[in-house]
Amino acid sequence: NTEKNPEFAKHYLEWLDNANADDTSHLDTAIYARREGRKEGIEKGRQEGAYNTKIHIALNLLKGDSSIADVAMNTGLSEQEVSQLKKDLVK
Repeated sequence: NTEKNPEFAKHYLEWLDNANADDTSHLDTAIYARREGRKEGIEKGRQEGAYNTKIHIALNLLKGDSSIADVAMNTGLSEQEVSQLKKDLVK
């Protein structure tokens, strides 16, 4: 149990990180799952970061009195999302 032995967990995770990435035929399920989970986590983080950037840009455009349609067009957000941001900005 890794909860009872954090040192083992640390070494095991280091071993997983250093396993041969090109030879998936000999990887055990834990290594493969860890790698795939990490890839998915990184991608999700990128998507969230891109979305947060769009929100930040939209808020700045709305503060500059741009129309909802213009903000949506320039950020890729929907007009509904921009409209909600504008309502939240006024509060």
